[in-house]
Amino acid sequence: MSSRTLHVYHDDWKHSHAHILDSDKNTTLYTMDIQTRKPNITFFRSASTSALGTADIGYMGNELDFTLNSQPLHLEAKDWRKAKFLYSSSFFRGTASWNIGTKSTTLLSEAQLPLAKCSLSTMAMKKVGTIEIMDELMPQEGIDEIAIMGTALMMKYVNGHIITAAKTAAASSAGAAAAAASVTAAISG
Repeated sequence: MSSRTLHVYHDDWKHSHAHILDSDKNTTLYTMDIQTRKPNITFFRSASTSALGTADIGYMGNELDFTLNSQPLHLEAKDWRKAKFLYSSSFFRGTASWNIGTKSTTLLSEAQLPLAKCSLSTMAMKKVGTIEIMDELMPQEGIDEIAIMGTALMMKYVNGHIITAAKTAAASSAGAAAAAASVTAAISG
């Protein structure tokens, strides 16, 4: 059985729009609107203007809420390290889990069989990452579920690091300003 790889890209430098391409990197399967207020991500099929689903990332928490075809889905971290997110899947019939790794995130079925793998493109400006669906013949409903959840988890990871980097930079500049003020005070005093 061969796999199918989807490619996730941001459309602009503000990261307010994104799209998911098929294996050929030319066919757009989904488009996304991304915002800081809820829902954080709204997914559309490429040929449709009505929303396929939404994702509420909750950048600082350990839960994610989704809608897919107006049906709610809830992802919750199993342990304090947020390394394993569980949810009840209607398509995969049972509890599925997203296992967060350092280089990739894997979706496992209740029987612990791999269904998909998401890999981040950490050094790219526009490419968010790839979603490898283990069964290239998976029905569209399964692809929708994997694409929405996998992309949201990648965005949570990427945006979480953007938020952390911004806070670190702000703390560093505040520390540098305080140090400069104390040096100035010592010189003039």
